[in-house]
Amino acid sequence: MLLWLLLPILVAWPAGVILVVVGAYASAGMNQRALRSEVPENVEGLRTAERAYDAAFDEFVPCGVWPRALEELDRSAVGWDAPPDCYQRLGWVPDGDVRGTYRVDVVSRAGDPFPDMDFVVHGWSDVDGDGEAAHYTATRSTKAVMLTDDEVR
Repeated sequence: MLLWLLLPILVAWPAGVILVVVGAYASAGMNQRALRSEVPENVEGLRTAERAYDAAFDEFVPCGVWPRALEELDRSAVGWDAPPDCYQRLGWVPDGDVRGTYRVDVVSRAGDPFPDMDFVVHGWSDVDGDGEAAHYTATRSTKAVMLTDDEVR
């Protein structure tokens, strides 16, 4: 008789533990994807700023890696304090602290009659802290795309 009373508990307890573990794992993955979404949004923001600057001044502005080196990327967010002049010239700042780091290359193609015809915005982040950075790029004519596998966070 006691076994019949304990049976539902003995069956339900492991199932409940499994559901909690699966839910926690899924939640962590969704949180990392949400944190990673900062990078393509900021890459698009820089792309828009470059296009606007080109429309006004007929040139693109190269910008070095900022706010930290790729080797320093981790889960933490850092401030966008005292950015290099190039980001100020573009008039672009992120919305608050960033987990990613960014760079803009101005591209010249050999034999092109119009030098500096394009740019490449790069954005990287490592929101899971595993040492492998997710990498996004955008150009004058292409929106932000992820170059690394989707599992890279």
